[in-house]
Amino acid sequence: MQGVLPTLQILAWVILALLGLFIVVQTVIRLVRHFTHFPSPPFVPYLINNPIRRRFSPPGRVIDYMDIHEGMTILEVGPGTGFYTFEAARRAGAWGHVYAVDIEPKVTAVLDQRIVEAGAKNITTRVASAYEIPLQKNSVDRALMVAVLPEIPDKHRALGEIQRVLKKQGLLALAEVLIDPDYPFRKTEIGWCTDTGFELVGDYGSFFFYTLIFRSTDEPPPEEELRSSGTHAAASTDIWASFVLATSA
Repeated sequence: MQGVLPTLQILAWVILALLGLFIVVQTVIRLVRHFTHFPSPPFVPYLINNPIRRRFSPPGRVIDYMDIHEGMTILEVGPGTGFYTFEAARRAGAWGHVYAVDIEPKVTAVLDQRIVEAGAKNITTRVASAYEIPLQKNSVDRALMVAVLPEIPDKHRALGEIQRVLKKQGLLALAEVLIDPDYPFRKTEIGWCTDTGFELVGDYGSFFFYTLIFRSTDEPPPEEELRSSGTHAAASTDIWASFVLATSA
């Protein structure tokens, strides 16, 4: 028993040290990301698409909220290497289709290879900006972005583009996870979307990982309204940046 206690104490100190290091690193990254917007490094999708994540946070958990039916057309912006893409394609079926749009060519190339290996015939990738989605107006039934919207500098412009390609009454699913350096409050993300003409119809999950479902309205707001709301939203900060700025004052 005497030998066990020192071992447990050492283990506890190691865990506390790792937790402290994690908090410091997250705080620094969030501060940098708060003042400088840029896409996640290309290696990040490789890290998050792994068996451990699939076991504890299966892709079907988010896809379930999207109410995908066979024959639907799905848009995924920022699919990475396809963590959610293949499950969405499976739900859409042979008569449906998933368009996976990503700004990173190298990541898209990896997804292309995975599509070939899986023999998936209903997934098409596109290298494009969220500001210029290469799809026609009113052509998409469902849209999905997981930990993507906060990375985009002009969120209202990107949301306006999704509003353009979504069919009337189409659904947009947004999911965010706390460990993401760009993690926003629920109310912040809801504000971005309602300012752009979306209606919140579903709110699921916890503080650590949540999913929001929005319905596309008939028409997006005028461009001048988007510019105004974009200026207002630029003043918003994420949870960690707010904490650091407040405590350093």
